Amino acid sequence: PLSGVFSSAILIEKYNKEHPNQKIKEHALKIKKLVKQLNSVLDDFLFLEKTENRKIDYNYSRFLFSEFLDEIIRNTKPILKKGQTIVYHAKNEDVEVFLDRNILEIIFRNILYNAIKYSPERSAIEVEFFTNSYIKITIKDYGIGIPKKDQKHIFERFFRAKNAIHFQGTGIGLNIVKHHIEKFGGTIQFKSKENIGTTFIVKLPLRTHLN
Repeated sequence: PLSGVFSSAILIEKYNKEHPNQKIKEHALKIKKLVKQLNSVLDDFLFLEKTENRKIDYNYSRFLFSEFLDEIIRNTKPILKKGQTIVYHAKNEDVEVFLDRNILEIIFRNILYNAIKYSPERSAIEVEFFTNSYIKITIKDYGIGIPKKDQKHIFERFFRAKNAIHFQGTGIGLNIVKHHIEKFGGTIQFKSKENIGTTFIVKLPLRTHLN
């Protein structure tokens, strides 16, 4: 059904080009955006089920981490709010990693999409990574932040902070993220202040095999 809705929205856009109407264009774009969000929710639940049932086969490959992160950032453009920008700094663009690219995409898509979702229009989201004996990635936003009393629960399944209940979400994304980062032998931490913003810090080994 979602594929049908999405295809219909594309057709509406196509027919609208013959007799352009800005309102029709805006609503068609909104339909496509909401379908993508719902698909993301379904993907989270399917991925959670696979995680719980240990049905995930990790596929390791070699790739440049900076190119991978570039692609993730480019893919956020359709969901950026009005005036939002992503500022990206890479300290070492030639670092090759041996990790599961698909799982990493799920990890960083979740963190980055949360930063976009919980940040206001015309705000910046800062992404930075550098390497030593490991990869360190920081994603900083200037959004609603996480209330102090909720911070200890933020990685718990289905938990949502009190100031996030009016935003679309399932409360399982960060639980999945933490699970797989730790499977890779990495860590995830955060710093946050309500109404000021949040910074997530992810550390990952350059190369790993799942035990």
